[in-house]
Amino acid sequence: MRQLTEADILYIGMQLCDLLIYLYSFKERNFLPNMYKNLRLSNIVLSATGKVTMLDLCCSDLRRNSEYCAPEQFTGAQSDEQKILVYNLGAMLYHLFTGLNPSDTRFNLPPPDNYRLDMSRATIQLLTKATNSNASGRFANLNEMLSHMTKAYNSVMKKSGQN
Repeated sequence: MRQLTEADILYIGMQLCDLLIYLYSFKERNFLPNMYKNLRLSNIVLSATGKVTMLDLCCSDLRRNSEYCAPEQFTGAQSDEQKILVYNLGAMLYHLFTGLNPSDTRFNLPPPDNYRLDMSRATIQLLTKATNSNASGRFANLNEMLSHMTKAYNSVMKKSGQN
């Protein structure tokens, strides 16, 4: 199995973000409340063509998954659910990029380029903003995160000549 490239991980992240935006749209109809509780890498399947599928999203184990939880999920501080999802997804992507499980450094994540020197500045900024321990420092919502992720992906693809 080959190591995922920066473009691969950003592409996975864009698909996950798009899926979370779609699922979040059902929130008003009380569909999948608290979906972030089962958001974890073990629930993601990546096909040979790069298509992402999520499994078991809040269907069986509703206990809190602490691997990618935002700080406010532990403290009980008021926060917008989208900002929590931004952190959850950012922490998952951080894990994919660095190999470091965010739960090992609880909300004190080292800069991602400490672990992966080949990352673009746009990707480093994306991860840093998404995993900001202060909710006010994160992207406002998943749509804003997706926009930044798409720009980072396009930049990486252009730089590699795969545009």
